[in-house]
Amino acid sequence: MPKCGLTLKQQQAVNLLIGGRNAAQTARELDLHENTLYKWNKLPEFQDALKQAEREAMRAVSISLLGLAEKATDTLSGVMDKDSARDSSKVRAADIVLGRLLQTRELLELEERISKLEERLNDKK
Repeated sequence: MPKCGLTLKQQQAVNLLIGGRNAAQTARELDLHENTLYKWNKLPEFQDALKQAEREAMRAVSISLLGLAEKATDTLSGVMDKDSARDSSKVRAADIVLGRLLQTRELLELEERISKLEERLNDKK
């Protein structure tokens, strides 16, 4: 996790904050005054490190979720195909599948549009 320009304590604070600790818990654990964390949080390099750590954490979560996607799809498919399942369960499963499909499609379209806009901006430079 790149945190260039941060002290060891600041790096530890980033790790604790990204790990779910609040400012008071982080300050206590690092033997700091809570105001110190608030001052650090105003520093661009500290903010950048927090954002980078958050991106890395989200990437890791996304990879974990991708690993569960097939199992989740199989579960929904099983509910939809199960004769003994209530109709409301089948409708809910179908709704989830279709909703996620549409969300995924929208995200892919947005990603494509953003990429095209970025290309245009880069061409103008």
